[in-house]
Amino acid sequence: MLAIKIAWRNIWRYKKRTLITILLSALCTMFLIWFEALNDGSHAKMIRDVVEMYPGYIQIQEKRYFENPSYDHLLFDTKQIKKRLNHIKAIDTISQRFEAPALFSSDQVSYGGILIGINPSNEARISRIKQALVAGRYLTDQDTNAVYIGKDLAKKLQLSIGDECVFLSAAIDRSIAADTLVVVGLFESNLFDSDIQFVFVNKSFLDPLFLVEDKASYIVVKPSDKDQTFLLQDKLNHQLRDTPFHVLTWRELLASFVKFVEMDKAMSRVGVVIVVLVVFFVIMIFKFMSIYHRTKEVGLMRAMGVSDSRIIGMFYFESIMMVLLSLLMGGIGGAWLAIYFEVNPLELTFSQDVLEMYQQFGMLDFTIPTKFSVKALIFGVSIVFMINMMALIIPIWKVLKVKPRAALQGK
Repeated sequence: MLAIKIAWRNIWRYKKRTLITILLSALCTMFLIWFEALNDGSHAKMIRDVVEMYPGYIQIQEKRYFENPSYDHLLFDTKQIKKRLNHIKAIDTISQRFEAPALFSSDQVSYGGILIGINPSNEARISRIKQALVAGRYLTDQDTNAVYIGKDLAKKLQLSIGDECVFLSAAIDRSIAADTLVVVGLFESNLFDSDIQFVFVNKSFLDPLFLVEDKASYIVVKPSDKDQTFLLQDKLNHQLRDTPFHVLTWRELLASFVKFVEMDKAMSRVGVVIVVLVVFFVIMIFKFMSIYHRTKEVGLMRAMGVSDSRIIGMFYFESIMMVLLSLLMGGIGGAWLAIYFEVNPLELTFSQDVLEMYQQFGMLDFTIPTKFSVKALIFGVSIVFMINMMALIIPIWKVLKVKPRAALQGK
């Protein structure tokens, strides 16, 4: 108890310097907690926007389909596959897709794209394609030759709502598959080239034309808990271990996007390192000034036989008291900021070049929420604690180098 009183008295011997050090550490803690929460929140939103726009969190494919997406590597017996998965509680929704390259022709123009057969109601639960609607309506399970087409492709083909176009493709037996389609809706997702390529139609309409009853290019699985995606992947791989199928998550499906996110994380870490280094040197300067003014006190203690380890312990004890006070203030402030901006996301404005770069990954809006977590709290608190402890090393070393007699003489 006496040690605490003495340490508290020593801390406030130079009030202005102590207050600046405490406030600087508290502000740094607040910033680091908020910044880590912002990083986690922004990257989680980026991933959610891209994954939920079309690819999905998990896909079940024939093992060779990812490298060679052709009719030779389709899923067969899809009803049986879905039956095997229905008992897994971690699954929210299962939906199948059939994709085929096709030539689309209007009265004036022909253009290539991808014809995609979906179950409209299930697709609306798995992806955000329905939310990307810009004109007309989305598909229903009762639709036949109605199509939901990308805005850019419709513009190329000079199509609008209610217009007809013809598609030409090949069934899985390599016979010709062709029919007339009616445009009922336009979408704009901004996801890579989907707006200039994708044409959605009810899979039940394509089944007899392409001979794909009970077949699919792949099956999309939406987890009940998105944070458990990789655990669900392991469960599904185990469940399908005796089949020629394998389970891929968004990390494998969107390798280029994953690299982009990792690069963005690395760039943000560079910013954190710069801020931490600046704060470290400022705190070290204040620590040095505080300890240097106590050179005579240190010299007297050493002349009285107090060991260097006890002197070092005294300085560290005082520093710990200061840093705990700043961490309490900064931790509360940083947590409040993180929670506030989680409820009220930041709205960002970008230049046109940056806007286009983010839009190609399918970002629907540019509100950036934070994501408060214990990890963010620990991140900010631990870094500030470490830089405060490290900032003492050089000042203490410099003072202890002074001989007791020289210290007492103020040299």
